[in-house]
Amino acid sequence: MKLSRKIGLITCTLLAACVAMASCGGDGGEAPKQELTIALDQDIGGYGPGSGGVHGGLGLLTFLVYDGLVEADTNFNNIPGLAESWEMSADGRTWTFHLREGVKFNDGTTFDAEDVKFTYEWFQAQGPLFSSLSAIEEIVCLDDYTVQFNLNRPGYTLASDLCMQEDPVISTTAVDADGNLVKAVGTGPFKVEQWVKAEKVVLARNEECWRGTPKLEKITFRIAPDPEIRAIALEAGEIDLIRCEHGALTVVSRLKENRDLKVLSGLSSNTDLIWLKTQEEPFNDVRVRKALNYAIDVNGLVAALLEDVALPAEHILSPGFGDFVNPDATSYGYDPDEARRLLADAGWEDTGGDGTLHRDGASFEVTLTYNAWSMEHSLMAQAIQAQLAEVGIDVSLEPVEYSVCTNALFSGDFEMFLFTEWYIPVPDPSSFYRPYFHSHGMFRMFTNETLDPLIDSLDITLDEEERLELHYQIQDEIMDNAPVVLLYHDLRNVAMKESVQDFEVYTGYWQLLQSLEKVYISE
Repeated sequence: MKLSRKIGLITCTLLAACVAMASCGGDGGEAPKQELTIALDQDIGGYGPGSGGVHGGLGLLTFLVYDGLVEADTNFNNIPGLAESWEMSADGRTWTFHLREGVKFNDGTTFDAEDVKFTYEWFQAQGPLFSSLSAIEEIVCLDDYTVQFNLNRPGYTLASDLCMQEDPVISTTAVDADGNLVKAVGTGPFKVEQWVKAEKVVLARNEECWRGTPKLEKITFRIAPDPEIRAIALEAGEIDLIRCEHGALTVVSRLKENRDLKVLSGLSSNTDLIWLKTQEEPFNDVRVRKALNYAIDVNGLVAALLEDVALPAEHILSPGFGDFVNPDATSYGYDPDEARRLLADAGWEDTGGDGTLHRDGASFEVTLTYNAWSMEHSLMAQAIQAQLAEVGIDVSLEPVEYSVCTNALFSGDFEMFLFTEWYIPVPDPSSFYRPYFHSHGMFRMFTNETLDPLIDSLDITLDEEERLELHYQIQDEIMDNAPVVLLYHDLRNVAMKESVQDFEVYTGYWQLLQSLEKVYISE
């Protein structure tokens, strides 16, 4: 069967399934139906919050059903959620949260301090918590609407860490007698009405939402893994909105040209980069690592290959992190002559006249591992291979499955590794450094005697200005030692019908669909 015919048949099947659910305007001046149909690339994993875990998770739908004590706004800043305010003790070990009154869960039960205590004790029972949440030693309900977290170490980032998609507040009524989470009971703007595995998820609005009743009555999420099929369904008018990510590079420019659609873009918190195996030759030499940075024309490659989906990376953190980004710790820039000089200084020369560098009888041959599923990574890998060849480095490409990429991250089994830095899910990026750059970290991509005490100090420093200076010193030290080649920051592209109003693109990955709580359908 020809590919075009096969795609057509699959698309027709998807479109037929969506027709009955698709939003449409009324006849004779009637107001348009406030229902939205969205195509998602993957199904949810269960009724719990977050991306997975023992009880599965709602993934990107988490913040449509659940609320956190603290939340992240469009620009990835902490804002009040179910907690109206909070304060930290002078030693950073006690946090007190003052809760909203009059809030109800979507099953009609009342939210109070006992639900907060239950939530985080239940999360602790499921497994280790992340970052400063792992320091929670005791949770005390001071009264119905005041709850105190006692930590076993200073935890300056607790408020930020409570923004995580894995840890919003759930109701005591969501868990059965055996401790199993059996339904999605949150305080968010929508509730789960139906879930048909691998086919659809239907959310109905929560009429009693404390933020106000959403304008949309219903949102149907259709599962369509193929980005081209999602785009075709949107163009045909049977889907109202799609995310243009995960292999959708080829459809973004096309959708932008469609007058019946609009594409909204926003900067993400992600950075795509190449990790270098700094513990082994040839990348245990900082001159070689710097040479690679100079040899790759990042700005030119991103402009030529990824113009609609990325911005060239100048910092190891996305600009979405605001003041946490050290403006002076910048990328190296494109200078192939400087790359050749550094390589020669490190003893690498074209002694055989074949265009490839050699040292002590060995050729400069390395393997670049990357995610075969990512079209963006495939294009960049091929272009980087060509540019490094120009300075005498022979690069073999190794496209692998995503699961192999994650294994490589944990095992360190790579020479050059093109990957998206594992997302930083909260507005304060303090937790980013330890896994990658501390000698006791999970991944230990690069460590030294300077970084360890700086990262340790960041974990216990409470003064805001001192903390920011530590961020800057850590970033300076990382960039000075060039353990990575920075490539680009992802753009979030969301395409939709012109009738979809008030959608906003959030910087935080897990907040991407959060603005649906205020979206409405116009005529």
